[in-house]
Amino acid sequence: MTDQGGRKVKIKRKGYGVVFTILSCIAALAVTLSVVAAYISSTVTVTSNNGETISVFVSDIERGEVGFEDSELFNMLLRDAAADITRMNVIKNQMETDGIFDADKPIDIVKYANRTDDYEVSTSDVEDVNVEYRLDDLIKWEDNGYDVIPVTGTDAQISAYFYSLTEGVRLESGAYEGDVEHFSSDELLYGEYFPSPDEKHDDEEIYTDYLLIERYKTSDNRKLEDIAANRREYKTLVRDLILAAKDLGVNYSEYMQYEGRYSAQNTNVLYCYQIKNSDGKMMRYNNISGKTDNLGSLSGDEINKIFTGMTKYVCFDPAKLQTATNIDGLNSIDMRELIRRYDYSFTDGARIWIGFDGSYEVADAFSRAKTMYNSNREWFVPACAAGIASAAIYLILLVIMTLQAGKVSVTDEEGEKTVKIMPLKVDRIPIGILAALVFLVFCAAFGAAETIWYETGDMMRGDSGNLLVFTLWGVTAVLFNAILIPLYLIFVRKIKCKLIWETSLTKLILNKIGKLILSVYDNGKVVVRVWLPYLLFLAFNLVLVLLGAGGIFIAFLADLVVGYLLYKDAKTRNDIVDGISRISDGEISHKIDTKKMHGDNLALAGAVNSIGDGISKAVATSMRDEKMKADLITNVSHDIKTPLTSIINYVDLLKRENIENEKINGYVEILDQKSQRLKQLTDDLVEASKISSGNIALTIEKINFVELINQSLGEFSEKFLEKDLKTMISLPTEPVNIMADSRAVYRVVENLYNNIYKYALEGTRVYVDMMTQDNRVSLAIKNISADPLGINVDDLTERFMRGDSSRKTEGSGLGLSIAKSLMEAMKGSFELSLDGDLFKVVIGFDRV
Repeated sequence: MTDQGGRKVKIKRKGYGVVFTILSCIAALAVTLSVVAAYISSTVTVTSNNGETISVFVSDIERGEVGFEDSELFNMLLRDAAADITRMNVIKNQMETDGIFDADKPIDIVKYANRTDDYEVSTSDVEDVNVEYRLDDLIKWEDNGYDVIPVTGTDAQISAYFYSLTEGVRLESGAYEGDVEHFSSDELLYGEYFPSPDEKHDDEEIYTDYLLIERYKTSDNRKLEDIAANRREYKTLVRDLILAAKDLGVNYSEYMQYEGRYSAQNTNVLYCYQIKNSDGKMMRYNNISGKTDNLGSLSGDEINKIFTGMTKYVCFDPAKLQTATNIDGLNSIDMRELIRRYDYSFTDGARIWIGFDGSYEVADAFSRAKTMYNSNREWFVPACAAGIASAAIYLILLVIMTLQAGKVSVTDEEGEKTVKIMPLKVDRIPIGILAALVFLVFCAAFGAAETIWYETGDMMRGDSGNLLVFTLWGVTAVLFNAILIPLYLIFVRKIKCKLIWETSLTKLILNKIGKLILSVYDNGKVVVRVWLPYLLFLAFNLVLVLLGAGGIFIAFLADLVVGYLLYKDAKTRNDIVDGISRISDGEISHKIDTKKMHGDNLALAGAVNSIGDGISKAVATSMRDEKMKADLITNVSHDIKTPLTSIINYVDLLKRENIENEKINGYVEILDQKSQRLKQLTDDLVEASKISSGNIALTIEKINFVELINQSLGEFSEKFLEKDLKTMISLPTEPVNIMADSRAVYRVVENLYNNIYKYALEGTRVYVDMMTQDNRVSLAIKNISADPLGINVDDLTERFMRGDSSRKTEGSGLGLSIAKSLMEAMKGSFELSLDGDLFKVVIGFDRV
């Protein structure tokens, strides 16, 4: 491929990316396995008596300082057991009579269904009604489901239908019955099949209500339709029946599961619950009857003594909110929260005693937890060390990959190698899509981690499950690291190559909108370009302001954007004005950048650039003409010099002949003068041409400026005496060195002296002053002109310009021009000034 300069280059990407990605996957695998190993080694996981899995992190420091009975693990197990035992005894109080399951136990469905605030059911019409069913009938009813008859009609028709049922009168209600349907309790309570007693309907609305087919009758052999006084009361009683049967069915299933779970032979947790049953009789449920005689005849204080003598205990009086305990997790607040759902059972006189037998006579969850708590966790420290080391290696690899991302080796045609940052094709993915991919990968990673965590929780103990756990976590870590690292490197290359904004969806959309707006702006008339955007923006602001504070804030941001665009427009105009100024100052090659301009600014900038191009062409034409003129002068001068040399030579031969005719001698003298003048003129023309074309060769060296001036004055002293010109010299006594070409400096001074000789007023003074200041040396030469100087001082240094417009004196008009050009070529200064008839020239050099 070729670079920006058009040269052919070879690009080679280093293959370190794949290697480092593989190494990072290995490091991620090591980190993950170390964390899992540390967790397994430091976490005690035990299954409580009710089947709940409890996991607690236990550090080596905690094991050394805190005993098992004072640990968080013990408190969690005991709280879990206390909650389970509380529910068990509440259910036993519902199911049993004198400690034995009573299938014939009467259950008042109204009181039972509304014993808590769990159900929002209006019972104001039936709360004084006593409706009792056998416990066994309600449980079987819930197990078998509910048969109902759908009744369809208007509200008046259905009300008349239920009136005929409750009053025992057969009326033609107009409602019609459908086929028998079967539902579960949840479908009737929470579905759309069984309208609420308080549900309202329009008079003409036709809907369906349901009549319960009563599988069992009440304890006094009645049906609900016989008990209810009206339709609303009937529906309320049906709902209470379903609520009571549903709850009792669930409780019975749990009751059967509790069988023997907390007997003294299966647990080290001992308890005694004193609860009042439905008959108002105080009952005691416990598992220490085998350890203590006549528990039923003991007072509360005596039972307190029994439990406070145990290793851990809690004695709670719900009515008085009094608690005696040595367990951190079972204080008064904890116990109150424990029985909050069962307030209906823990009325006045209720008591709770829970204790823990620290002898661990029974092999239960507590004994297993204690063994695990006190066991040696030899893998924790090595796993932590390995995890830290692996994490450090992973970070180092990540830093290296970050630094190396995008680097390529570029070899040009000469074989020179350079390292550059270049993106890949995949880096053109918009940042929004990249962010979405990263988000999806993270979501998938968290979902996989959560699934593994919950699905392998029971495997976190024992060697048999650890292999699978390590495999699942390891594969997950490697897989997601292999996906995330390339995505991360794409993001890094985007930052290095400045592609975040360039490849964003936002920029793509804004570019499309911008191009549409600019198309209208560039091609539309003034009214379309100015008034239409203004009115649209005004309407946009008005709509946002009407939306409230949020809209005002958005309008404020929009105004900032518009302000920025106006600033850019003003800056563009300023650039155009600056370009015009630079072109007017002579920088005709300057071009105004029109890449980001539109509309009037684009047209104006294009016109300015065209003017610059026109001026450049004119200047180029002028320079070409000037060069042609210089070439013509040079060629003509060279062509003249050949015959002129012959003329000078023959004149010289004639002068050597002894010609006695004075008249002929006079002619020869005139020929000699004019040929010498013509020779000087051609020499000046050639030199001026060389200087203007830059072909003159200068030898810059250190010279003594004072000595050179003295020498030149000595050579011109006789000529100055011819015109009675008195030289007033002021030169330093010590040498003054400058860096210049001695021949060129002498030619400058010679031209100035010749100019004085030709144009100075006879009998006047000529001043030659040399001054030094800081690191600068200046030579000032002044004289009085013989003729008035009615000419611009700047024109005197132009070629072929002479001080006497009548051209009475001899001269080419090139002396001052050559002098000025030579001074500029030697990086010196040449200043000429006129003050009346006073002619002054100052030349300057840097002093060495």
